[in-house]
Amino acid sequence: MVVKDNLNFRIRTTLKEFYQRWEKEQAEFQAKRERELRQFQERREKELKNFEDHQQRELAKVKLLLEEISESYDAPGRPRKKESLFAWA
Repeated sequence: MVVKDNLNFRIRTTLKEFYQRWEKEQAEFQAKRERELRQFQERREKELKNFEDHQQRELAKVKLLLEEISESYDAPGRPRKKESLFAWA
C-alpha cells in the first residue's frame, strides 16, 4: 500500500509540475509574440506616416511648379495682366 501511494504521489507531482511548466512557457511565448506583433504594427504605422508625409511634400512641390508654369505661360488669346500706366515694359 505504501508503494502504491508513493507511486501515485510521484506520478501526480510529475504531471502537475509538467503542466505548470507548460502553462508558464505557453503564457511567456504568447506574451512575447503579442509584444513583437505590437512593435511590428507600430513600425509599419510609422513607416506609412513618413511615406504619406513625403508624398504630401512632393505633391505640394508639383502644385507649386504647376502654378508657376500656368502663371508664366503666355498662351495666345490670354488676356494680358493689367500693368501700371508708368511701368517700363
